[in-house]
Amino acid sequence: MDAVSSDVGAVDDAGSLLDLIGLLYDAAAAPERWRNFLEAGARYFGAFGASFIRYDPARQERSVAFLTGYPDAPREIQVEAMHKLIAVQADDPRVRYSLAHPGQPFHCRQIVTEAELHASRNYVEILQPNGVEYSLMVTLTEPPEAFAGLGFHRGPTGQVFNDENVAALGLLVPHLSRTLAIQDRLGALDQRTQASYQVLDALPTGIIILRVGGNVEYANAAAQALLASRDGIAVAGGGGICLARACDEQAFFAALHAVARTGVYRGLCIERPSGRTSFRGLLSLLPLVDANELPNQLAEQRIALYLSDPDRALETSEELLQHMFSLTATEARVTERLVAGCSLSEAAAQIGIQPSTARSHLKVVFRKTATASQAALVGAVLSSPVWLGRR
Repeated sequence: MDAVSSDVGAVDDAGSLLDLIGLLYDAAAAPERWRNFLEAGARYFGAFGASFIRYDPARQERSVAFLTGYPDAPREIQVEAMHKLIAVQADDPRVRYSLAHPGQPFHCRQIVTEAELHASRNYVEILQPNGVEYSLMVTLTEPPEAFAGLGFHRGPTGQVFNDENVAALGLLVPHLSRTLAIQDRLGALDQRTQASYQVLDALPTGIIILRVGGNVEYANAAAQALLASRDGIAVAGGGGICLARACDEQAFFAALHAVARTGVYRGLCIERPSGRTSFRGLLSLLPLVDANELPNQLAEQRIALYLSDPDRALETSEELLQHMFSLTATEARVTERLVAGCSLSEAAAQIGIQPSTARSHLKVVFRKTATASQAALVGAVLSSPVWLGRR
């Protein structure tokens, strides 16, 4: 490891510092980009290596550790190895000082002598074998036991970090804190989004979530089936929506941009080359992210496209009909056929009962569902959760 001059990382290098801040926020959106920040930070501070560790024994999914500049060490430390690392570091006076003074950057010779550092288990087992002699550090604590630590490291032939380096790191601290908060927020949003997507997959209506430019971010199972047919609407090679007819596509994107601009929903009709009934669509602004809680570059509008196929009969679950409305099996079958668009005589024929028997069952269904006509019965079923039962 080569010696580095003590003026590397001076605070007047504003361009580089701004670059580091930008890389920090990149890491908030994509944790694997911590390495990009660490590599740039090591260059800025004249260090051969850098490390970032976030440790939360209560929520292991938040625990991550990244290294750069150590050829023989893994670039990312797994949780099991992290536990051992934390145990070894427990007697390091630098680590104890850092945990006792969260948010306060320092270089190691400010708070520990060479002899004290060399006597620690952490130095003997980890630092010295990896060529670390001098460190520039800051720790952020997250009660009760969690913490995040950032460090830049020089070897024995390098120079001690100086006060300018400490001041420069101090300028990064509020951005580091904000990055971690954003990362947590995005993690929570991702969990909720995934749960929401699972719910959307159960719906028989096609739902496509689009970016403002028309690229597909998500399509539920029903929408995927419609898109796969490539009958009027599909996904192009670049991931964007494309329509079979140029006039439909022009109208679609005009409506998409209008919804993004005004927040007012728009209806669509998409012709199908197969000659089947046109798809019916609705575009609606869908605020998946609270823009007040995230930086502008991370908050982006999403548009939901609700897509239905009029030629596709709506199916309901007989079992759910029985439970929801206390129907018998035959009553549920009659109701299901009516909801699917059959007349009462057609429903009787499909089920294999006489029309008079079907009428008797329907009268009981009217009483149990508090309806008085077939139209009212269909409306009651479609306004209930029953139709989510199966596709």
